[in-house]
Amino acid sequence: MDGWAEFVRDAVRTGGPHLASVQICEEPNLDLPTVDGSRPNVLNALVQGVLAARQEADALDHPVAVGFNAVPTFDPADTFWPDLGALTDTEPRFRPSLDYVGLDFFPDVFRPIPAGQLAAAVGAVLTGFRRTSLPQAGIPDTVPIRVCENGWPTGPGRNEAQQAATLETVIRTVAASAATLNVDGYSLFSLRDADSHAGGLFHHFGLLHDDYSPKPAFATYRRLIHELGTATARQPSVHGGARTA
Repeated sequence: MDGWAEFVRDAVRTGGPHLASVQICEEPNLDLPTVDGSRPNVLNALVQGVLAARQEADALDHPVAVGFNAVPTFDPADTFWPDLGALTDTEPRFRPSLDYVGLDFFPDVFRPIPAGQLAAAVGAVLTGFRRTSLPQAGIPDTVPIRVCENGWPTGPGRNEAQQAATLETVIRTVAASAATLNVDGYSLFSLRDADSHAGGLFHHFGLLHDDYSPKPAFATYRRLIHELGTATARQPSVHGGARTA
């Protein structure tokens, strides 16, 4: 933890005038070597990072939204959310410092879902996140959810028309849930393939091939932004950006 809070403060000082939001940690409830859930002190890092970011943004009068992200929890024995709640019971500044909690989820990517059940599955994940996971940490309904990562890769056995259809179902379901579950944003993963000729799912999430030629989902996403998107702050929206891989 040595230097962590100051690192966060420096990041907000440096980028604050240009930042819309700051995410503290990456998937701290997922115990994989590539993300922060594998770090032994991740809960303390999460809490202290949120506090440091909020304090620095307020001190500099930067309108930066401060939050963190997580993945859905399907294991009833998972203790991440109760442990976060117990820790933040002793740090009452944490919950008021949150502007959002992000959700990273990829329905029908790692666990196949029949097309006719996809919308219900997406709705169930969003509802479980809002009604079960966040309350275990004492995070109230007034803190918005943001879908920070969602996508569907193409490649062998995964055709491009299906990518467009899947994204449309997911995005429309998120938008339809926005008012009830206080979802205030959606960001796509990702804009462009990392390598359209490589094996492995994570190379093919793009709406564009790696030569920037569009897949059908590119036009679908643009249409959905036009139909569902809004530039008004704090309103449910499909944002016009997309992460690169």
